[in-house]
Amino acid sequence: MQVNLVEVGPRDGFQAIPAIIATEEKEKIIRGLYDAGLRRIEITSVVSNRALPQLSDAGEIISFGNRLSGCLTQVLVANAKYASIALKQGARKLVFVVSASQTHNQKNVRLSVEESLREFREIAAMHPPTTPLRVNIATALDCPFEGTMSVSKVMHLVEQILAISANVELAICDTTGRNSPRKVTTLFNRLISGFDQENWVFHAHDTYGMGVANCLAAWHEGVKTFDSSIGGLGGCPYAPGSSGNVATEDLVWLFEDMSIDTEVDMDMLLTVAETASSLPTALTGGKVRQALKNIRSA
Repeated sequence: MQVNLVEVGPRDGFQAIPAIIATEEKEKIIRGLYDAGLRRIEITSVVSNRALPQLSDAGEIISFGNRLSGCLTQVLVANAKYASIALKQGARKLVFVVSASQTHNQKNVRLSVEESLREFREIAAMHPPTTPLRVNIATALDCPFEGTMSVSKVMHLVEQILAISANVELAICDTTGRNSPRKVTTLFNRLISGFDQENWVFHAHDTYGMGVANCLAAWHEGVKTFDSSIGGLGGCPYAPGSSGNVATEDLVWLFEDMSIDTEVDMDMLLTVAETASSLPTALTGGKVRQALKNIRSA
């Protein structure tokens, strides 16, 4: 058995770090992730430089990622304008984000959900058939402003997305990280049984320490692709109180112990995790990295 890990630290993790990281340092970390065996990496987002100056080097990072043989790099976008720029810069895969919550969508991308879906329709029409497309459904379980999202609301949004483009990968995002395996199980059970769609992803945050448990719950429902972030870096600027993503090293430890292959070299991963975790103003998470560090230094 095998799972696919999508490393989102270079986008989700770096965007949450206030101190600007040199492009060369970002490339060093991305290269380290690649050398550790990760073959799907979300390397950046094409956004307004004023909104996220940390990611103003997106073009250079995309170009660097394209030189990593056999690595499917993906780029997050929130509208058709930036999708077009990303494609011109050479993006190999586009990730479009829309929230289940109207309030979060307005705060995150300054659009209503309906306006975001119109942007997605433009993107679906413009993107080349050879460029895979993914949609992240943010606040799919819970919103910091509206509370719990109903399963029916998320299913309706999925229905609208698939009506625009059926050939997409769908990522269900626990943006706040305050959900439980029970809620994750319920949502994925309904989604997987309700749609003829195989390409599901779970994007977990670890605010309440439930990230690994929630990923395991999603795996038991049939999900085989998981977002994670080196050193547990991350956090949504428009989800107050949320911490970083589930740590990549925690998921590698979990699945490898279950004899589920991740194709990731843990020792090499820990080395690059230490580098990423030492970035100025970086807020880290996860348990495995520190546990192994303590054991090895004892």
